[in-house]
Amino acid sequence: MTTSGDAGYGPHATGKAAEAIAIAWLSRRKFECFTAWGSHSLCDLVAVKRRGVVPASVTLIEVRATDYAGSSHRRLSADQARAGVELLLVYPDGNCAWASAERGGEPNV
Repeated sequence: MTTSGDAGYGPHATGKAAEAIAIAWLSRRKFECFTAWGSHSLCDLVAVKRRGVVPASVTLIEVRATDYAGSSHRRLSADQARAGVELLLVYPDGNCAWASAERGGEPNV
């Protein structure tokens, strides 16, 4: 994944790379992912998980590239927190994790 200092592409390229990694990670966990087109949208991704006859769950996701300490990313905005947006962290090695450990690998839906 690129970093903000790589090849002059800046944080936009890092964010797009993190989103691509997050989509692949979510897809492996049986989520269907939809991306936001606007640069000022409430979240980066909308993920849907179908569960047989149970109604599908919909998760709004903000993707943030971070370091291994998990401290180099911005937190959710107040609007995002009120809307129930979930924060998905993408690490330099391509691993992903929900920002809150109590989820046990699944978002709160």
